[in-house]
Amino acid sequence: MTDDYAMLDIAIGHSGSLLEWDVENGRSIYGLFQYLVQSHMVNVPRLSWLRLFSVITTIILCSFTYFFLSRRVQVTNKNFVLFLPLFLVFLPSIVVYNSWATCFVFVLSVLLAGLAYYNMFDENKNTTISRFLISNVFLICSFFIYQPTAMLFLYFVFLHNCIDNRKLNLLNLVLSAIALMIAMIAAFLSIKVVPKLLYGYVIDRSNLNTDFISKVKWFFYGPLKIAVNNYNITPSLIYTIISIIFIFCGLVYIFKERQGFLKILLTLLLTIGIMVPALLAKESWIATRSSVGLYFIIITIILFGLVNIYNQYLPKFNIKIILGCMLFMIGIYTQHYIYSGFIRQQQAEYQALTQEIMSILPARYSGLIRFDISNPVESAFTKINLFDEIGHTSIQTSWALRGIARSIKQLKGLSYQIDNSSLVLESADKCKNNCIIIHCADLLRKAKNYK
Repeated sequence: MTDDYAMLDIAIGHSGSLLEWDVENGRSIYGLFQYLVQSHMVNVPRLSWLRLFSVITTIILCSFTYFFLSRRVQVTNKNFVLFLPLFLVFLPSIVVYNSWATCFVFVLSVLLAGLAYYNMFDENKNTTISRFLISNVFLICSFFIYQPTAMLFLYFVFLHNCIDNRKLNLLNLVLSAIALMIAMIAAFLSIKVVPKLLYGYVIDRSNLNTDFISKVKWFFYGPLKIAVNNYNITPSLIYTIISIIFIFCGLVYIFKERQGFLKILLTLLLTIGIMVPALLAKESWIATRSSVGLYFIIITIILFGLVNIYNQYLPKFNIKIILGCMLFMIGIYTQHYIYSGFIRQQQAEYQALTQEIMSILPARYSGLIRFDISNPVESAFTKINLFDEIGHTSIQTSWALRGIARSIKQLKGLSYQIDNSSLVLESADKCKNNCIIIHCADLLRKAKNYK
């Protein structure tokens, strides 16, 4: 999907690299991973290797979270410890990481953030200089992969302090804040200084936000809204209200813990703090992948509330069966939108474009092809559409088209040429001198009528 085709373009065309773009975004380790794999992604099936890597790291993250809860967090109900890791890995953010090949190391970033916090403190919340330094290395590496996932360091702070039934440890919180500040400074320098030294410029998306009011509105109507809807990728009023009720219940039970008032304040602080990179950036793009920290905290609060409600009011019922059934239904729904929003959508549009090219290009055509992506068509193959992720159309995305065109050319053994500098038509452009235009919106409308 979309960015995945950049890898195909590089592998098939034997030119270019994703490393520079990732360095410019302060994600040098992510860029290194992409650099190592990009030459091997010579066809669409090869992308499954990257998704497999993401799935494996997700299994490891699930196991690590269970291990962390068992070893580091003191909670009364063990069903919470058993089920929370499973509920977390079904969240839309993780589903996107596993479904979108270009996100193949994002779960690894989450794992590094968790390891950073786990290593920093022992069972008694104590630390040493060596532990602190090693944890900083883990956390900085996590930031150099993807900043929003690195902020899940604060999620493990939340588990260890707000869900834990012991008293808060002020020194623990101060050291965590210092470690995060060091890592964030390193991340800031990697965005603002390193690209300037290497390439002589800094990209616009690294600019800091100056409009505080609009960013607050963005937070409530964007990331917070989709995180409150958690598993429901089509936000609705009823689901939002039900979810808010369960969030409130979870907060009530956190309040009932030792130093509950302070833990509530810390929970609210961490909920906002986990989105700090997005709040500081001028760019206001909404996506599940960058709101992962909010998703994790909110679903943890909800599950904490559910488990305690059952313990208090429904002790005769087997909570394992109830939570297992909930997880099963979430799994069915997740499989539905993976198929509808990723598999069916991407395969159908790729096939539609392939058929269009085969039908309008003369035999042995060796001229140029260009694409018109004006007047885009939405929901040609699925009614699910969540930002630039689930249900997004790749063949109407300018930076994806070159990789798609190269892939189809290779797959069908065609001879058309691709002009890298002007593949997509601008508003007043024309196709001249042995050139054919592919109208993406028209072919999607046609395919929609015959699907």
